[in-house]
Amino acid sequence: MIRVLLLATITVFSAVGCATPRWIYASDDQPQAAINDRHLSRAMAVAVQAVRDDQAGPAPYAVVLPRGASPETYAEVVHQLGEDARVPTGIPEVEVDTDSGRAVLRDEAVRAAEAAAWPVPTPSGTLPVYKLRAVRLSGHSGAMDILCPLSNGPRLATVNLKLDTGHGWHVTSVRVWRGLDPDSGL
Repeated sequence: MIRVLLLATITVFSAVGCATPRWIYASDDQPQAAINDRHLSRAMAVAVQAVRDDQAGPAPYAVVLPRGASPETYAEVVHQLGEDARVPTGIPEVEVDTDSGRAVLRDEAVRAAEAAAWPVPTPSGTLPVYKLRAVRLSGHSGAMDILCPLSNGPRLATVNLKLDTGHGWHVTSVRVWRGLDPDSGL
């Protein structure tokens, strides 16, 4: 009986997997391959939308993810954000299956070549940019720092998140930092 229960537990976890990596810190200075995890793409979309809901920003807008994010991750995040979000220039376009919301995988050789030298986003300057500067997740909670374009100039915002099993990521707080130079590297 115990063997059957153990086997069932292992089967469930291997089929479903864990909801998020145990711990991740990703930024342009410290890129992580885990940034391309689909659960993280959902968290990044929720964080950007929270800043947009809290501080009504201009639309349409471009979204810049931390270095190491694949074109597939960009496509999925932008798809989740809706019609006002755009992938910045410099990131190859990837088709998204509208039913599943998942990026259609491109050829393995193309993805391997990009992983060796990630494409660099180069926003055109015509669209305002929401830039995820840092992603910090630990289990079922996390925070993301987002540089956002506001009417009174660029501001750094910190979005705190929680993961509810079965319900996805939700925002616990949004803090827009005033008096903090967004280019200070913090």
